[in-house]
Amino acid sequence: MSESLTRQLKFTKHAVRGKGVVVAQNVKAAEVGAEILRKGGNAIDAAVATGMAIGALEPWMSGIGGVGFMTIQKANGERAVIDYFGTAPGAATPDMYELTSEFGHSVVGFGGVKDQENTFGSKAVAVPGMVRGMALALQTFGTKSMAEVTASAVRCAEEGFEVGWYQGMLLSSQQDTIKRDAETASIFLKDGKPPAPLFGEPSPTITQPDLARTLRTIGKQGADGFYK
Repeated sequence: MSESLTRQLKFTKHAVRGKGVVVAQNVKAAEVGAEILRKGGNAIDAAVATGMAIGALEPWMSGIGGVGFMTIQKANGERAVIDYFGTAPGAATPDMYELTSEFGHSVVGFGGVKDQENTFGSKAVAVPGMVRGMALALQTFGTKSMAEVTASAVRCAEEGFEVGWYQGMLLSSQQDTIKRDAETASIFLKDGKPPAPLFGEPSPTITQPDLARTLRTIGKQGADGFYK
């Protein structure tokens, strides 16, 4: 007689009330923002600190190489949007990519580019707006310095994040992409394989010391420390 074992994961969320609330995909990143509020920072300070921290804690979704928008509404009703979306490099030209006979529009962009250079590698990346956008937000609406809002992100990158089932699943599903770049593989793979949590043992940890150094430079020099 065969038996089947099943495991269910149940998550519950409770209503939160307070003078300030920080919400993020990663709980540690949200805690970073909440700590900024406790130290007297405003919502913009907390948002920037959270955004910088989550780039170290969930680098597959966010980070200083990314782009985006920040929508703001102040207590007095004043509204603003900071656009820090990416732009093409100034020296980019249409003939940068070699096309194949399969070239054409796809669901997520364009296919038929040799070696998928428009999807992977340095040629696939627009000029990132994240750092400049965060600096502008702080300068215009914040109260804290860049050094103050990046300090926790530096610590997160140095101490690393644990690889649980969720992180392990993501790294495993993208290992072929990770292996395309030796430097990326050296950070996120161990002996060429995704680190995996083992039952009864502590979860493996991924640290990013180079990212920590970059974040520390941004904290000291502002956006110019990243772009120039």
